[in-house]
Amino acid sequence: MYRGSDAAIRDAGTGKTSRAHPALPPHFDSPAGMHFLPAERGAELIVLRNLVLATAIMAGTVLFSLQKLNAFELTGAWTTSADKCGKVFARKGRANQVNFTNFSGAHGGGFIAEANRLRGKSDSCLIKSKKESDQSLNLVVMCGSGVMLSSVQFFLKVLDDDTISREFPGMEGMDVKYHRCRI
Repeated sequence: MYRGSDAAIRDAGTGKTSRAHPALPPHFDSPAGMHFLPAERGAELIVLRNLVLATAIMAGTVLFSLQKLNAFELTGAWTTSADKCGKVFARKGRANQVNFTNFSGAHGGGFIAEANRLRGKSDSCLIKSKKESDQSLNLVVMCGSGVMLSSVQFFLKVLDDDTISREFPGMEGMDVKYHRCRI
C-alpha cells in the first residue's frame, strides 16, 4: 500500500518518479505532503462525521440544560402569609409528608405544588399543561372536588425564588401573593 511522504512511484515509460497515488493518472502529481489513500480517506470521513455528530449532541445538551437551569421550581408548600407557614402546613404520617393543618383556612390557606399536581385543603388538581416564559408561569389544571371536575387556568408571576403572585387577567390590580414555606 502507498504510505508516507517519502514513497515514490517510477513510471516505466518515462522513468520519472512521482509522489502521486497509483490510482491517479500518471501526469497527476499531488502537492507535497498530500497523499490520498482511498481506505484512509474513508476512515477520515467517518471520524469527521462522528466528530460533527458528537459536537451537535453536546451543543444540544448544553442548551437544554441551560434552559432547565432557568426554569422556576414551583414544587413546595405555598401560603398567603410567610409568617403563618407553621399554622397552615404540618408534616404528618409515616412518610412525614407536608399536609394542611386542621384550621389552615383561618390563617390564609395556601396550596401544595407537587411534580404533576396542585393540592388545596379540599381539592386536588392535575396539571395538564405548563408554559413558562421569562418571569411568568401559565398552568392549566383539571380539578376534582369529589362532586365534579373543572378546568382552571393559573397565571403566576415569579417575584423571586420564594414569592409568586397569582394574577387574574382582565381584573387590574387583582392578585394574590404566595410565599414558599420551608417546612
